[in-house]
Amino acid sequence: NAFSMCQNIKEITFPESIERIGLSAFPLINSIEKVNISSLKDWLEVEFEDDLSNPICGNRADLYIGGSKLTDLIIPDGITEIKEYAFFGCSSITSLTSGDDLTHIGREAFSDCKNLVKIDLQKGNVRVLKSGAFNGCEKLTELDAPFVVRIENSWDDCCESIEKINLPSLLYAHLSDFENTKWFDNQNDGIIYIGNMLLGYKGENPGNTVIEIKDGIISIADAALSDQKNIVSVTFPNSLKHIGYAVFYG
Repeated sequence: NAFSMCQNIKEITFPESIERIGLSAFPLINSIEKVNISSLKDWLEVEFEDDLSNPICGNRADLYIGGSKLTDLIIPDGITEIKEYAFFGCSSITSLTSGDDLTHIGREAFSDCKNLVKIDLQKGNVRVLKSGAFNGCEKLTELDAPFVVRIENSWDDCCESIEKINLPSLLYAHLSDFENTKWFDNQNDGIIYIGNMLLGYKGENPGNTVIEIKDGIISIADAALSDQKNIVSVTFPNSLKHIGYAVFYG
């Protein structure tokens, strides 16, 4: 709680030497409008102990890199991870593009980035989207992540604006990760697949529904066929390796 009583701070400038910010160092100081640091690499190396360690969080402050407001975030080559809470609440970011070496996006790294519209992870090898990584990104419309294998409750219902996805490698997810999105709304009724994963069933299935899962499907998402009371038969392909949690619950 290093700055807990400093309710009139409007601008913060960090030196390039900063490495770590402790627990709740900037607890909801709503007056902060601008955070400065000399380079993006310096910011990406900072470890935040929790969300309130980041002065951007809760303030919707803008992040300035070398004097310029950060809008289109392009991760430099050589950076392998985006740490937990790194851009939590950063209102200025509109897009994220990975670099050649990016492999990891930490928990709640982009939570509450209200103006983030597009995520492009075509470069690098990001395989897991951690819990809450994109919670509250209410303008997010496009997710292009060809190497992501697992989604761990990476966004919430605020991300219903998602309408375009590219997730050909996805194997582990929950139906609820997608069923409130525009992308899901635009799918035809019936079985919905993403890559080699059966995501779920959309719409009302008729009585005595028989499901034959198509060849090549490797996994079934958590809760994929829950509450589908009219299914009487399911045939699994020889390619199937993983059946998620509560797939047939209810």
